[in-house]
Amino acid sequence: MPLFHQRRSFYPLVIAILTLALGSLMFFTLSQSTRLPLLQKERAGVRSSDVSPTPAVTDADYRANAHAVIAPFLVSYSAASNDGIRLGLVEDALAALMPITVPASYKDVHLGLAVSLSLMRDGLRGEEGSLATGYAKLTKIAAADAWLAP
Repeated sequence: MPLFHQRRSFYPLVIAILTLALGSLMFFTLSQSTRLPLLQKERAGVRSSDVSPTPAVTDADYRANAHAVIAPFLVSYSAASNDGIRLGLVEDALAALMPITVPASYKDVHLGLAVSLSLMRDGLRGEEGSLATGYAKLTKIAAADAWLAP
């Protein structure tokens, strides 16, 4: 006579059925949520070919927009009296630089500006060496591209 009596359990079967049901529910829900916006656009008479892409920006437009951010920043930053004011100026310049549409010819310049401002922000928040590195990088970019200078 066995010491333990084993009863059959339906627990593994129930877990498998619930897992399959949950997976199916997620699949159908996600597939409908991705199809729904397309169906709504079709019902409204808008086709994907009717949607206009982001307008192209010219090099002159980019230079004007970037100059409008960087030139006043450089003047204000050098005139700032303490690190708290400088931090606010850096954060404002970085926030103003981010939404600018960048043409392909200036993507490296724009990335360099954003990285240098981010390094300066980190340095003003206490990260050792970042402020000097970021400021040196920013002044180097501004010297290389005279249209950025104030």
